Amino acid sequence: MLLAIVGVTHPHHLNPDTASYWKNMHVGLLLLFPLLGLDLWWVLQGVRHPLAWAARVLAFVYAGFYGALDVLAGIATGLMVEQATATGQPGLTSVNEWLFDEGNALAVIGVWAFFAACLLVVISVYLHGVRSWRLILGGVLLMAGAWMFLSSHIYFPLGVIAMLLLAGGFSLLVWARGATEHSEVRVRTQRVIPSVHPSTPPQSGGCRHRWPGLRTRTSRCRCRAAPRGPGRQGRTGPRRSEPWRAGWPSSDSASRPAEHGRVGRLGCGPARGSGAGPGRRWRRSGRWPPRR
Repeated sequence: MLLAIVGVTHPHHLNPDTASYWKNMHVGLLLLFPLLGLDLWWVLQGVRHPLAWAARVLAFVYAGFYGALDVLAGIATGLMVEQATATGQPGLTSVNEWLFDEGNALAVIGVWAFFAACLLVVISVYLHGVRSWRLILGGVLLMAGAWMFLSSHIYFPLGVIAMLLLAGGFSLLVWARGATEHSEVRVRTQRVIPSVHPSTPPQSGGCRHRWPGLRTRTSRCRCRAAPRGPGRQGRTGPRRSEPWRAGWPSSDSASRPAEHGRVGRLGCGPARGSGAGPGRRWRRSGRWPPRR
């Protein structure tokens, strides 16, 4: 956006009237143009694909070669015209043609490196798992702006439009990545299966797995096999209406909290391989068999 604003005031021709502003403007642009390469790195944050690393290298190439355009065709030519006017030596401006040619030749390498980097960025973000309309629209805007940037610099109006397209493309790509990562984190959070902390004391009349603030698939644990207070720890057999209590150890239940295991599809139970409860209980609950 800053480059688009500066591009509105960019002179189309270098003459004694615009020489001072031409030189000072390109001093500022020497700091702003590398930010386009930094935007590419920003979009690729956390992407480890080989194409992403190639895009990062090309963004670095762009920043170096395109900066030569500002130094030679911007600062140097503006300084020559300014000094020629101040000293009354118009012959000094004869070298400007060479400076423009050399600066444009180096800038061609930079803009094509930037174009290739933009293409690799879109492909890398897609391979990273982003699938949304934001990626499609952002990729189109980014590639359109990079294509216009090949020949328009930031001259008004085409150069300004190119900078606006690049800004929109970068914003949509970052938005697409953020939305995708947020949805992935939400899915992983919903699928979390917390373990019982060994230091968690059993709650009287309930299950120790009901931790406040922990987001799971169920709002509360459905474990009915946990000990429900000192009065029930001596029970050795199940009630007729409570077959799920079969096999729960009759003693030392509260002192072995690690046997509670994890919150599973059908509730809580002894940890895998703990040896608590007969194998019949594991087969009935649909979970894995215990280790023998």
